[in-house]
Amino acid sequence: MRCRSHPTRASHLRQPAQGNVIRVCGARANCGPGINTHSSNVAACPASCPHRISRTHYRPSMFNRIRGRAWRAWSHAQHPRDPGESLLSRRQLTLSFFQGFSVLVAVIAVFAAALYRGQPETTARALTFVTLVIANLTLILANRSWSRIIVTTLRGPNPALWWVVGGTIAVLVLSIYVPFLRSLFRFSALDFVDIVICFAAGGASLLWFEVWKLFRKSSGAPQPT
Repeated sequence: MRCRSHPTRASHLRQPAQGNVIRVCGARANCGPGINTHSSNVAACPASCPHRISRTHYRPSMFNRIRGRAWRAWSHAQHPRDPGESLLSRRQLTLSFFQGFSVLVAVIAVFAAALYRGQPETTARALTFVTLVIANLTLILANRSWSRIIVTTLRGPNPALWWVVGGTIAVLVLSIYVPFLRSLFRFSALDFVDIVICFAAGGASLLWFEVWKLFRKSSGAPQPT
C-alpha cells in the first residue's frame, strides 16, 4: 500500500526513532518497522517517500538538551525577591557604612601622619591616593563573600578579578613613578617604606570585617552569602 500524502502533525513526530531516521506517514501512523501504528494497513514507506523526516528535524541536539536542563536548574534555584522588600537590608546598610567609615579613617590617618612627619604636600597626597586605592581593592576582595575570609575566596578561580586587581596596580604604579603622570597628579615618588605604610593602612582598614566573619562562623550564626 502506498503512503497517503496527508499533512503530518507535530504530535506524531514525537514517536521514538528507529535507527537514524523516523519515517512518518500521512495516514497518522509510523511507517517504520517495530513501532506500533495507528493503522494495521499501513506499509513501510519507501526510501523516496516525501514524508520521511530526519531525526534532527524534531529531536534537539545534545547541547540544547544540556543547556535546557542547566537553565531549568538555575531558574529553580533562584528565589524571586519580594516586591515589598527593600533592595538593601538594614544590616547591609550598616556594614557598608562602617566599611566606608573605616576606609575614611585610614586615609585621613595616613594623610595626617605624613603632614606630622613633615613630608611635602605632594608626598602626602601620593600616600593618601595609594592608601585609598589599596583600601578600595581590599573592599572588593572582602565583599566577595560575607561568610568566607579573603584567603578562602582567593582560592577559587576568578580571572576577571585578577585582571581588575592587576590593571589597578599597574595604573597606580604608572601614576606614581612615570614623571609625566606624576607631575600631572602633583605626586611625589614614594620609597619602599611609604608603600608598605599604604598597603598596611589600606588592608588594616577592613581587618575588623574579616574578624567579624570568623566570629560569626565560630558562633554558629546564620551565614550571609
